[in-house]
Amino acid sequence: MSVDLSLPLSIVVREATKVAHENVRLSPIAGALFRGQLPREYYVRYLMLLWHIYEYVYGLSTSLHDLIHTASQCDRAWARAA
Repeated sequence: MSVDLSLPLSIVVREATKVAHENVRLSPIAGALFRGQLPREYYVRYLMLLWHIYEYVYGLSTSLHDLIHTASQCDRAWARAA
């Protein structure tokens, strides 16, 4: 699979995970979740998985923000030095 890096990240991720999301959407567990019939222990496990996913994604986001901020500071320093 080739990735078009000119597209927004949200579109790249959505396209790259489309099949996996469709498989989950059609699973019996997802159906039970949406009907409110998922046992509590499964629901808690699901929330724990989401917590780890979001912690990772937001960690990447923060790291990327820090990297961009640092790069822009370096660009300004180079511009002043030139």
